[in-house]
Amino acid sequence: MKKRMACLVLLTALLLLAGCAKAASKEGVWVAHGYLRDQCIAEIDGVRYAFIGSEENPEQRVYLAQLDQNGEKKRLVCSKEGCAHEQQGRLADPCHAYSAVTGGLMAADGKLYAGSHNGEMGVVEFDPEGGPPRAVLTAPQRISCFLVQDGWIYYAQQDQTFAEPALRAPENGYRMLRRRLNDDGAEPEKVYERGGVVGYIACAQCIGDKLVLTEVYLEDEDAQDASMNLLRMNLDGSGGELLAASAGGHFAAQVESGLAITRKNEDGSWTAELLDTAGAKKAELDRSQDRMMVCGQMNTVLVDSGAQLAPRTLRVYSAAGEKLGECALEKQYSPLLGMDERYAYYWDGGKLISVDWKKLIP
Repeated sequence: MKKRMACLVLLTALLLLAGCAKAASKEGVWVAHGYLRDQCIAEIDGVRYAFIGSEENPEQRVYLAQLDQNGEKKRLVCSKEGCAHEQQGRLADPCHAYSAVTGGLMAADGKLYAGSHNGEMGVVEFDPEGGPPRAVLTAPQRISCFLVQDGWIYYAQQDQTFAEPALRAPENGYRMLRRRLNDDGAEPEKVYERGGVVGYIACAQCIGDKLVLTEVYLEDEDAQDASMNLLRMNLDGSGGELLAASAGGHFAAQVESGLAITRKNEDGSWTAELLDTAGAKKAELDRSQDRMMVCGQMNTVLVDSGAQLAPRTLRVYSAAGEKLGECALEKQYSPLLGMDERYAYYWDGGKLISVDWKKLIP
């Protein structure tokens, strides 16, 4: 009888744990690139990954790690036998988790993809189990952003360094290309191109069955402040349209019946707005003198007032534009990384911070 009871208790506990694991596996919405670069988080089947620093150099995020439930390193994504990981040489035979100078991180079809400067500028595919990384794209020019979607890799190239006036060459412009992910020798297809202007594509997203791009450009090559546009097109580049002018904020959040975006106004202020599916403004959520950040899940929008000015605030809105709650944020937190059904996420140095936005709603 005691054995039966023990087995029953064990079975009940296992079922409860399975139920908890299932609930915890609901994936979040993560900013894959844009203003985050090497701070991004990606998620596969409820397991989260990020680049972290070594013990000797915690600020240099060059090692891909699986995170535990507290956002701390659980393991480096490397299964190479005998690997010394952070102590392994970085040139001849580096750790499988190592990637020099990362820029963006996303998950697609059970794999992880990161922009990397391992010898050549390109995109590297990482095996979550720790197998050898694979270069899926190399390019002679800087890749400002990339997207892996439905077996295609999309990547944006810019010919000159945007931040260096002496190197600006408007005639070169910028472009978004794509090719099949596993067809290295294929000639890339041109998805979008803009010539005669200095700029780059800061973010590429697939929203619904459309490709949404944020382009950043200078009205003339001597301009000090950049402009942004939010563009929308079919995945092959056809049917392109201007979705929202002076808008994008490097990330557009999909919500019920539209998008949440940030927009720079003529007076230099920023607004967080809701757009309908056609790109028309439905509501203004918030206004700030700082570059705001938005993230959203279908019925909720989070607006971060920006990291440059104090006080810094996180506000919660419904997808209809109703303000539901707010809280103060520490100014030193990173840009908004993403959100799940309960928390918003930030880096504070090397520590992952979760802010319970659900508790802000009365």
